[in-house]
Amino acid sequence: MPIYHKRPSAEAYGLSAGVLMLDACWESHIPGDNSNASSYGYPVTYKTVPGATVERTTTGDPTLEAAFVESARELESRGVRCITSNCGFMVRFQAAVADAVDVPVGLSSLIQLPLVAASLGGRPIGIITALSHRLNDDLLARSGLRAETPIVVTGLQDGPEFIGVLEGRGALDSDRLEGEMIEASERLLEREPDLGAIVLECALLPAYAKAVQDATDLPVFDFLTLADYLQSGVQRTAFEGTY
Repeated sequence: MPIYHKRPSAEAYGLSAGVLMLDACWESHIPGDNSNASSYGYPVTYKTVPGATVERTTTGDPTLEAAFVESARELESRGVRCITSNCGFMVRFQAAVADAVDVPVGLSSLIQLPLVAASLGGRPIGIITALSHRLNDDLLARSGLRAETPIVVTGLQDGPEFIGVLEGRGALDSDRLEGEMIEASERLLEREPDLGAIVLECALLPAYAKAVQDATDLPVFDFLTLADYLQSGVQRTAFEGTY
């Protein structure tokens, strides 16, 4: 049997992923949302970043950087093997957090964009985001996406169900939000029929990835595909079988 050593500050053991959370406790997090622990096939833990409101985070308030770094270090001290988040706009703090901890960090589903682009042979990528007017070139550059990569962006800010969640209504009609997601995906295809894949920016949206895929017949990537990718690298399992 191996020897197991106590880890300083560890509150529990066996944790796989840590999730940095918006300071927005009014949101509903249904199964499929990456802020719902049942969305994962492995143990996760959460840490709210103090002051990281929707407004401050999506507009990129630089004074939040220290809070993100401190919160990530706390998750690392708990023993997580990788760190993600619940808002794609946290890509602004990706580099600072990755520099501050010793575990892999993926704070935004958008950091999958370069990999998706490399797999498509030049076909455009569609992005469904919470707030399209705030998803600017600087954010895309921070994701690692090359400026010449063709993308098409649509937002959910005009969807009554989605915006009601962001504004703190405290209830979520999942069927209505699924309808808004399908409409958003159809808008992307109307603008770019040769779309190669869709990336969902917001962490509320993985619950509707299957509906989007059914409506478009395209690959769909989101926060959960990112978390699963990180998890698959940091916690490999032995192969069993016959030879």
